[in-house]
Order: sequence, then structure tokens, then C-alpha cells
Amino acid sequence: KLLERSRETLRKNLATAPNKKSYRDGDSIGKSHTLRLRDGVRENIELKNLDIIITCPKNSPTIARDRLIKTGVEKALRKEAKAYLPRELRFFAMKFGFHYERVQFTHAKSRWGSCSSTGTISLNIMLMTLPQELLDYVVLHELNHTIHMNHSAAFWVDLEKICPHAKEKRRKLRDFSPYL
Repeated sequence: KLLERSRETLRKNLATAPNKKSYRDGDSIGKSHTLRLRDGVRENIELKNLDIIITCPKNSPTIARDRLIKTGVEKALRKEAKAYLPRELRFFAMKFGFHYERVQFTHAKSRWGSCSSTGTISLNIMLMTLPQELLDYVVLHELNHTIHMNHSAAFWVDLEKICPHAKEKRRKLRDFSPYL
């Protein structure tokens, strides 16, 4: 009975669920990495120069191979994020006079960033997969939360001053998913 009553809601939720991402040899990952898939004797993940080298036995189940690939992709994106995002955050904080206490990195499934009341800015490593204008938008959005801890009219007015067309960029961001 519950399934019958919920059938329409379940269908709508499934239709809007993020698609499972698939990865292929040679795919560009983040801002600077390339995925290299290799057959080998045992499972291995190696970040070498700008390559993510995933080695997996040829007869491995698809689930095991996909898990290994996602782990490698996550490692590379985390490495890129730690190298790039703190500089981006410092640059915009200095340029527009914001102050934050620290930055941390997450891999949240549904949010690009957040800002705590103590001044900790959390940024999703998947930001490295976004076009630069949307990455900048998220960083500026979170910095603006150091002043406005809400999405009030004042928040949007101030954000628009430092990030023109902020609401349009927010809409564009919906075309992307922080899901790995």
C-alpha cells in the first residue's frame, strides 16, 4: 500500500537523482589531471605527475573497478583542491576585505560549500570540476556568508556587488552535481 501511494513521488525522485558518472581512459579530471586505466595483476592507484593511473585485474567485477576509479579520482581532486582553493579564497578575501578563520575540504554529496558561524569555510573538492566562473561564484558566495550568515536580501545585494550576475550563476550551478 505504501509503495502504491508513493509511486508517483518515487518516480519523480528517481527522475531527478544524479546520474551515475562513468569514467573512461583518457578522461580529463578536474583542472589538470588525466585518467589512465591499466590492466594489471593487482589493484593500484597512483598519482604520477598529472596522471591518475588506475591499475586493476582484467577480470575484476565492474563494481570493484568503478570503486577503484572513484577513489583515484577523489584523491586527485582533493590534491588539486588543496593546492588551488586556498589561494583562490585568500585572493578574493584580500581583494574584497573578507576574513575567515580556516578552510577545510569536503566531498559532500549535495553542497558545494558552507561557512560556519566560527568562520570555517568548507569547500567541496568537486569544485575543481566546475567552469571557473562558477567556482569563483561558490567561493565568493561562501566568503559573503562571513558577513551574512543567511540568504537575506542584503546577502544577495552584497554578493551582486562582488560577483555580477550571481543569481544567474546560481541557476547555472544547478546543471552540475557535486556527486562523484
